[in-house]
Amino acid sequence: MPLAWILGFVSLTGNRQAWGASPSFTPLSELHHIHALAVDPRDASTLYAATHAGLVRLMPGKPWELVGQDHSDFMGFTLDLSQPGAMYASGHPAASSHRPNPVGVIVSRDGGQSWQPLELVGMVDFHAMAFSSPEAVLYGWNVMGTPGLYRVSANDGTWTRIEATGLQGVFSLASHPSERETLMAGTRAGLLLSWDGGKAWASLHSMFAGIPVTDVCHRDSAG
Repeated sequence: MPLAWILGFVSLTGNRQAWGASPSFTPLSELHHIHALAVDPRDASTLYAATHAGLVRLMPGKPWELVGQDHSDFMGFTLDLSQPGAMYASGHPAASSHRPNPVGVIVSRDGGQSWQPLELVGMVDFHAMAFSSPEAVLYGWNVMGTPGLYRVSANDGTWTRIEATGLQGVFSLASHPSERETLMAGTRAGLLLSWDGGKAWASLHSMFAGIPVTDVCHRDSAG
């Protein structure tokens, strides 16, 4: 099925809940400091926002709601579109949390109600993340410790740092839903494309050269 890439130029300015607990959604009167946005693959009317004080969601006719009880600073966030309720994040723990800082890569299997460490705890702070469903791997742009592009297996947490020739100043990452190694990046220098799993990057089109691209995602062109 053909796909179209959508890009945007938008500037947006823990605690652990036990598995099996009743879902918690707390209404919020205001929302600040959004780092990432994602649409629920099961319901296109539901929007998730990764913020400085936790994961929140917006549904039609409702106020913003805090998802779960985790107030971590979610700097990076992405969904596994092939697994309902599967989410990945990175960033910093809440002030009341005993988690290491940074939290590394954390995963939720229950729609953000609870989070568990996956890998790279205390080592990485991903500010951009993308999940590749065909590969079951996560790509993340790290800004702490040894910065750069990382590839993390969702199955066992094994990871590697990719040399990523030509990639820097990353704001956003996106993976193709069916082409295993096709990635895109919104960067300070424009919109970049990789066909080899992030090893080499080049400008997608000269019209974007030198223009900061703050967000990029894909959309089914038939939908």
